[in-house]
Order: sequence, then C-alpha cells, then structure tokens
Amino acid sequence: MVSDPAEACGQGVMVSDPAEACGQGVMVSDPAEACGQGVMVSDPAEACGQGVMVSDPAEACGQGVMVSDPAEACGQGVMVSDPAEACGQGVMTTSVPDTKASMDLCDVKLQN
Repeated sequence: MVSDPAEACGQGVMVSDPAEACGQGVMVSDPAEACGQGVMVSDPAEACGQGVMVSDPAEACGQGVMVSDPAEACGQGVMVSDPAEACGQGVMTTSVPDTKASMDLCDVKLQN
C-alpha cells in the first residue's frame, strides 16, 4: 500500500499504515525525509520483522539505514550507538527483529 508514490523519491515505498506494511518490506512514515537516506520506518514493533526501523533518516548519513534499539541487535555486522559514527559503515544496526529479512532489505536499498 503506497499512499503517495510521487513522494517516494525512488527510495522504495511509502506506506502510511505500518500494520499493512507486513510483507511489503518497509513502512515509511515520511518519504520526504527518506530521500537519499534509504528508508525511514517509524515503529519497529509494527514493522512485523519485515525490514528495518529507522528513527531519524537525517542522521543516517545516506548510508542505507539507521536502526535505533540496541536491545534487539542480533549479530547484524555492526552496532553503533551514535548515528554520526554510522557514516561510511554502510549500516548502523541496533534493532532488527528479523535479521535475514533486514539484511536482505539493506542489500536492496544500498544497491538502489
């Protein structure tokens, strides 16, 4: 479900309802801020393990994704507490409910 594809800026999809994001890869709450940042997803609990939760795309430094909750980090390559330090590392991951799905999504987004 994409509510405004014109605002998706080629970054994937913008989905307005995270409950409907299941199986779609990502739920993005503000596509204007997602441009060049990979994806911004606002609620990891409702993301249904289908990708990533990104809390502040402006701090993602264009490096793919920034995920904000270290409690759920599961061997995701790198774990950075400060998004500014994520620059140049490809991904800052601190919360990924489904590691494989998240890695797959990151790969797709980074290639885009």
